[in-house]
Amino acid sequence: MATKRRFSDILATNLTKIDDIAYGVQKTLEYLEQGKINVDEFQDSISSLVQHIKRIRRIADAINGRMVRSPSKKLLAGETLTEQEYFFIRTGDVHLNTAHQVGLSPIDEYAIYRHLCYEDDNVICCINPEPIPEETPDNVVQVRWGINPEELHAKHLRPEQRDFFEEHLPDLLARFQKN
Repeated sequence: MATKRRFSDILATNLTKIDDIAYGVQKTLEYLEQGKINVDEFQDSISSLVQHIKRIRRIADAINGRMVRSPSKKLLAGETLTEQEYFFIRTGDVHLNTAHQVGLSPIDEYAIYRHLCYEDDNVICCINPEPIPEETPDNVVQVRWGINPEELHAKHLRPEQRDFFEEHLPDLLARFQKN
């Protein structure tokens, strides 16, 4: 069974691999300069490769800073996280007083998400629980995720999904097609 790895660990591992690649290419350049390899054939392409790898490293480091280091530092310093930073921290399996943990909700966020995942023979999608707006102003472009329950069949809900909707979201369950 594969072990679960946190996103931050995967990113850190890949940053190290990028450093290893850059080091290997740099050594190759040194060999080229020492005449151990035909300099004319390889030097320009390897120099370009090194520059690309360094650029990738800077980008990956910036992503790591934004998604891991900065939010972690703020959290440890007791500073308030933005919503985005909060969810970046959550990707590292850090649970920050969720509604479920503090007793405000009997259901955690991932369980809600899983209950809003739908699959039948023709479609795999997320269920959009938001009602369809009756009208949208002319100057507004509305983007909606998922599929409305009115377009899906209740008979294809998983048993635990149906139980969840019956107990917690009966109005949403009523919106599904019955045939």
